[in-house]
Amino acid sequence: MPAQKRARSNDAGAGSSQRNTGGPSATVYRKSAKKQRSDQQQEAAAASKPAKKPVPQRTRPKDDPKPKTKHEFIQAKKAAALKEKEEAAAARRAEEAAEKQLRKKQAQQKGKGVSSKGAPQPPPTILIKPPQPTSSFKIVAGSYERLLYGLEATVEPASSSTSTSTAFAVSLKPIFTFPAHISSIRTVATAGADSKWLATGGTDEIVKVWDLRKQREVGQLTGHEGTITSLVFASRTYLLTTSADAHMNLYRTRDWALLRTLKGHIGRINSAAPHPTGRLALSVGSDRTIRMWDLMRGQAAASTRIGIEADLVRWDTEGSRFVVLAYRQAMVFRTDMTKVAELEEKKRIGDVCFFRVTDAEGRERELFFAGLEDGIVKVFDLDASVADEATASNDDSDSDSDSDDLAPLVEVGRLVGHQNRVRSVAVLPVSVPSRKGKSTQTSYVATTISSDGLIRTFDLGAIVGSLSSTQRTLAQYAAHVVSVESNAQFDTKGTRLTCLTAVGVAGSVSGGAEQDEAEDADVIGSDDEDESESEVDVEAEDAELKALERALKDAQAKGLDLEDLEGLLDSDDDDDEEDDDDEVVEDEDEDEDEDEGELE
Repeated sequence: MPAQKRARSNDAGAGSSQRNTGGPSATVYRKSAKKQRSDQQQEAAAASKPAKKPVPQRTRPKDDPKPKTKHEFIQAKKAAALKEKEEAAAARRAEEAAEKQLRKKQAQQKGKGVSSKGAPQPPPTILIKPPQPTSSFKIVAGSYERLLYGLEATVEPASSSTSTSTAFAVSLKPIFTFPAHISSIRTVATAGADSKWLATGGTDEIVKVWDLRKQREVGQLTGHEGTITSLVFASRTYLLTTSADAHMNLYRTRDWALLRTLKGHIGRINSAAPHPTGRLALSVGSDRTIRMWDLMRGQAAASTRIGIEADLVRWDTEGSRFVVLAYRQAMVFRTDMTKVAELEEKKRIGDVCFFRVTDAEGRERELFFAGLEDGIVKVFDLDASVADEATASNDDSDSDSDSDDLAPLVEVGRLVGHQNRVRSVAVLPVSVPSRKGKSTQTSYVATTISSDGLIRTFDLGAIVGSLSSTQRTLAQYAAHVVSVESNAQFDTKGTRLTCLTAVGVAGSVSGGAEQDEAEDADVIGSDDEDESESEVDVEAEDAELKALERALKDAQAKGLDLEDLEGLLDSDDDDDEEDDDDEVVEDEDEDEDEDEGELE
């Protein structure tokens, strides 16, 4: 038995050795059904995906080597962007030139704007219409205490007990008083005769827009980073704002969009005044310059240095003269920068303005108003002073001094009643009803505010009635100065008033909705008309700019230093240090005004 077992084991060992000699053995595992399904799903998903496209490698031209440094890379990027911008500008200029040629050809075919000789004739200059006489008007005044006052003034025939110097009385009714800003209010403006828009601005750097008819806030205009120094409507459709940040913004009243930011002043802009045509504007500031702006193109036109910081600039009614106010001095210039008149007082002049009236002989006369530190408003007849200038030049032809060339300001009236500095003056025409109510006559009313906290109105009928075309000497004029007392007043209980605006109200309150619809339609239609007749506007702008260039050349011939301001709109330099200095100066001015505003 043992021998047999050994033989079997030897046979088994031999068999196993024979099986192993065929190659290495391996253990095979079968995939589970779940694993097989997972693999099949992954294969199907991979097959369904689109094949990735090979990413082409960037090839750089031989003449454009790779930048070696970061600086070279940035410069190359800037050069490429500049080249692209120049190409786009060239294409745009070519397109505009082609469109202009096409418009001219169409105008020649239709015979519009072309004379018989084939030369384009620009349309006549159209001034903004002066306000029409109304029997009621609204007064809005701002204050250091951030309060906004609104009064409704109604013109009534004078009673028998009223002074003979007053042909009518004014009834003042307060309609609102509330804090409109979070800090002092510096400027207010209305959009013209019977307009619903009121704009206010102050030291909180915000311009607020109000609806006077509904007596509610419409919204706020941003875009300034300094105290709002002046607000003025260039027309019923555009608002011009200035600030201590050296910027002047132009807004459109239809949607209150910011159309343009005009840059050029160095430091605070104190005041701006649009021309009566609405095409040009003047501005003055802390840089002691007067700057002229083309509002149609939204760019600077020219500037001249006056050597003194001006506080205010205003155009006359016809746009042929303007006044520059600088503390104690008010200078009247023509458009060619020729000084024609000058007023210098011992103390500060608070405000100046122009207004055109019709005298008893039916002639139009330009009156000049100046509110003084002692509470008096002086009224001058500029047309009478021009006549005296011609007479004086014939009598004293050998005089070479500049003072002899200036026309003397002829004082024809005074508005008395305030006990402190007059801060602002506004003049409006009014329609005065007769006592029986069957007829009306046109007269004029002046509204003033003072640091004594009083809002006063004055009947200018006596002053206008004293105007005469008869030549008089200065002594004779001085002997016939008419003194007028106020016919109405409103006491704000010691509030330090800072700014004023007055606007006529036509029609009844029920017609406010119709006025709103007509005004909105008028505004929207004006833009469409400008777009449809752009060829006429371009010709008119060119004609006005040529006239402006001639005036500037005449000024240069007289020795005035004029600067070319082209390209200043593209300047993005920030004057942070100057803004800080301006804020310090404003704080000092405010403290000074507060001290001066206290009743003596």
